[in-house]
Amino acid sequence: MLCGFNGGMYGGQALAEAIFGIINPEGRLPITFPRHSGQLPVYYNQLPGWHGGKYCDLPETPLFAFGEGMGYAPFRYDSAAFDKDTMTVQVQLTNTGDIPGTETVQVYVHDVVSSVMQPVKRLVKFAKVTLAAGETKTVSLPLTMEDFSLVNAACQRVVEPGLFEIMAGHSSKDEDLLKTEVEW
Repeated sequence: MLCGFNGGMYGGQALAEAIFGIINPEGRLPITFPRHSGQLPVYYNQLPGWHGGKYCDLPETPLFAFGEGMGYAPFRYDSAAFDKDTMTVQVQLTNTGDIPGTETVQVYVHDVVSSVMQPVKRLVKFAKVTLAAGETKTVSLPLTMEDFSLVNAACQRVVEPGLFEIMAGHSSKDEDLLKTEVEW
């Protein structure tokens, strides 16, 4: 599937070039597509327990998740780690295809235990990385303490001590994310 929202005067040309392989698409979905209108609202950063639930006639997962997308070059994520001293997330990324490609590495954070309810994941960083066919690279994405912060009940932005889950990968889907943890 190829989406071209409001492509403008050259949207048709851009879509044709993507379909025929003249360009290698690298965009990612800025929204989540539900499987059925009964799933609405559906979004990646929902609060725990909100709008969740089992359906007897369809999966509870969306049809396409926020951040999904692909080009003609497939990528593999091999490892993710967080270096507390340098405040960087490091991901081992490999272009497993036969042509060069660009991947959007996405980093999400989840505050596991907090004084106020927090989303199950929150996009805090992303980077576009271009790799040659067969190339492997360690991608480093710097984080800040603000990426771990929340607004507490007193309306103050704070970083509460505790466990944080850091997720890095191709999209917001759980199966696309490698996970690591840090404790403050």
